[in-house]
Amino acid sequence: MKSAKVTELYRKAAMKLYGISREKAVQAIKTPSEDTGEWAPKSMAVLHLEYEAMGALSYWDPYFFDRLNELSAEAGIGYIECINPAVCAVYE
Repeated sequence: MKSAKVTELYRKAAMKLYGISREKAVQAIKTPSEDTGEWAPKSMAVLHLEYEAMGALSYWDPYFFDRLNELSAEAGIGYIECINPAVCAVYE
């Protein structure tokens, strides 16, 4: 599946789970080509947790990995790997 499609699925999942606007989801969840930091060029999507939109996903929260799994399940594809406390990537 193309990264644009996976990115869109994760944006929709974040909007549903966290009640965020589309604008905030687009700001926080990017395709690898949109990611100016080039954190994960071979991923399907890049999640920037430092944005307010992703406030429900705090790396330091004891339920962080449960919430990542919930987001992944809602999107219906891929798994999430964290690069650092501020950036995670979706892989197929």
